[in-house]
Amino acid sequence: MVRTAEQQAQESLGVRVQLQNFALNLSNLRLDVYGVTVDGASPYSNPALLQMQHAEASVRIISILRKKWYLDDIRVDQPMVKVYVDKNGRSNCRRSHRGRAPRGGCRDRRRWCCCCCS
Repeated sequence: MVRTAEQQAQESLGVRVQLQNFALNLSNLRLDVYGVTVDGASPYSNPALLQMQHAEASVRIISILRKKWYLDDIRVDQPMVKVYVDKNGRSNCRRSHRGRAPRGGCRDRRRWCCCCCS
């Protein structure tokens, strides 16, 4: 299951993702992930863009019939983000496939990852 989660994350992000382990607790709807590493975008995949020892997220279901839920809690332990930008403005941040920042992100398209990660 860990390999499947890694593969889906890699397909979604477009970079290599490593996950040491995870635990899903259905009784309180919580997911814990351990040892997460997200490589930077080429040509600067090393060092990793993001590393975290542990993260947890829990959801609260409002209505099963109406399929309503919300993110109840999220916690990240010991995150380390390493953003690299060379003299030509190329960075280890992946660009969106549309070449623009996500909604609510910064307006400078070349640095959307830097804005979103800080």
